[in-house]
Amino acid sequence: MYRGQNILIPLGSGGLFTDVPQSRVPPTNLIEAQNVTLTNGYCEKSPGSKRWNQVNPFTGDTVVGGGISAFAEFYPSPLNQRIIVLSKTGQVYKFNNPYERVTVTASSGSPSSLGIGVQPHLVISGQESPSSDRKVFIFSGHSPVQVIVGDETTYRGMTTPAADWESNYPTFGIVYRSRLWCFGNTNRPDFLYASKFQNYEDFTPGINPTDSLLFDIFPGDGEAITSAFVFKGNLFVCKSPGLYRLIDQDADPDNWYFERVNADFGTASSHSVAQIFDDVLLFNSQGSVTILSAAFQFGDIESADLFNRLLVERYFRNIVSGYGLTKTQAMYYPDKKQVYFSAQSKSSIVNDTIIVLDMFGKESQITINNKDQPNYFGLIKDDSGISRPFYAADDGNIYGLDSANRAAKYSVAGLYVVDDYWDDGYVVDEAIGGYAYNMVAQTPHMDFGFADPTIGLKTKRYEFLELTFQPTGDWDVYADIYIDSELKETVSFNLNRDRPLAAVSVASGITNGFVLDIDRLDADFPKSIRKPLHGQGRTISVKLRSNGFSQNIKLQSLMVYFKVSDERQIRDLRV
Repeated sequence: MYRGQNILIPLGSGGLFTDVPQSRVPPTNLIEAQNVTLTNGYCEKSPGSKRWNQVNPFTGDTVVGGGISAFAEFYPSPLNQRIIVLSKTGQVYKFNNPYERVTVTASSGSPSSLGIGVQPHLVISGQESPSSDRKVFIFSGHSPVQVIVGDETTYRGMTTPAADWESNYPTFGIVYRSRLWCFGNTNRPDFLYASKFQNYEDFTPGINPTDSLLFDIFPGDGEAITSAFVFKGNLFVCKSPGLYRLIDQDADPDNWYFERVNADFGTASSHSVAQIFDDVLLFNSQGSVTILSAAFQFGDIESADLFNRLLVERYFRNIVSGYGLTKTQAMYYPDKKQVYFSAQSKSSIVNDTIIVLDMFGKESQITINNKDQPNYFGLIKDDSGISRPFYAADDGNIYGLDSANRAAKYSVAGLYVVDDYWDDGYVVDEAIGGYAYNMVAQTPHMDFGFADPTIGLKTKRYEFLELTFQPTGDWDVYADIYIDSELKETVSFNLNRDRPLAAVSVASGITNGFVLDIDRLDADFPKSIRKPLHGQGRTISVKLRSNGFSQNIKLQSLMVYFKVSDERQIRDLRV
């Protein structure tokens, strides 16, 4: 029996926790959580990114030239799924399936190439009335609002836009109470326009209750309108800063008005709002995340600040660029109860950081993905009927964020549709464009005082590190060992699910054979490997990392074995 002490550190139970002294960070939390998913008691490498639009062998590649600035899923009829794409060069495309791209051309009087602003926006309107076609409204930023009607392959301008949209155009729209509400034209930054009732293309003013509406939202407050959303049946408008609610209980729309709810915060961008369950999370103009229900409950922005509540606010302020807040995106993934916020890091000029908030468990967990560069978020329904998260990229492709392949920007062999049936004899896209990304999970710098206060200030001699994992393949994981905040050594673990009892990998230099008191074969699942440590000090931190291509790393726990200086004892301490 080992004559010393050992302490078990579970992985996968706590996300980032950074804004307190190390001695106060719970051992189950992490001070680095990069490209990891923390679910079901495991610290797992985050899913990869798989290309959605594929090569058509008869017409060529379906990459959108110039990159993609916006896209949206659209059903012109209940059974016909379409993906509408707006390129960065101002072209509009329609994908009938991943292999078939159709160019949507301009009708007479519309620009053949649309002017692209910072954040273009696509509005899927549904049916204005029971007999009307479903529509797509294209807010490009620097061109008149364009409309796609049903499954047409042309776009056109609105029939009757507002009179002051002749040279300054709205950049955002939202459907509420059978009207299309628009804002963002630079000559009227405080104005909110509402179309006629059940006619989203007509902004003609009048005296009837069904005529268009115009609101000047607190022109003396803040800057321009930045976003609009619906929360608990009410329309809200954000400025930079300021939050305002439409009071629309009166039967006569002439009596509707906006009231100021909060003057301290607004949204970072028009796309930085995520609607979840019966709540709204918004990436705010201060570079943090506000929980709207908490803002109403407590009445102040600090109590409603998610980063502050999770103790990661300073951490993200050091990462996220204040100059890039206008590019921030937000999206909710209902199936996994995850919220994605894309942001620009201080070392980048594009969105290169995805903040992932996992709300599946009792306590929210927050991690970071930095393997992607999303221009635009959206949900696309798969063959099973589940809406999955996707993003658009500068390389002209749409990528799924929840792919099991564990590779970034990966395109796999697929099938091509011929005459409405799957022709499995024609294989396309042989694993192109994929690359590895780094997984990092680091424990706090622990003195083990949480398990035994008597040893917290004492020097420990660290002797073994045991890693417990779910065997999923022949993968390598590296553990950087920090003693008293100084990197002392790196220990490697080979997580081979079929570890032979006597074999040595000459190429890797890693011994795969069973070693007494090193390998543990208590059960097939999970497995554990014990490796020796060297060094002594008061605190220890373990940084686990892996950069293998298409590898599913699934870690369960760490066990640290040590002896306290000048003491002899046998203990088993578990967190």
